[in-house]
Amino acid sequence: MESGRPVVLVAEEIGVEQSVLYKWKKKYEHEILSLPDQSKGKTVTRKEVAMIQKEIIELKESMSILKSVLRKTLTNICDF
Repeated sequence: MESGRPVVLVAEEIGVEQSVLYKWKKKYEHEILSLPDQSKGKTVTRKEVAMIQKEIIELKESMSILKSVLRKTLTNICDF
């Protein structure tokens, strides 16, 4: 299917009808995102993307706080 493998082979491998694979794909494709070509074969769910985005926001906030503390610390040191 998306991996470029024929549906008939995938269906045969997992022991289901081709129509079942198409139904699964239609039902779940909105939950799966394909990664860029350098990560062929790897997928990530929308939930995982949301978790990563939240973590990025938290890391940016932490970095901002650290920069502020460092700036104040350096200012105090230079004032001596």
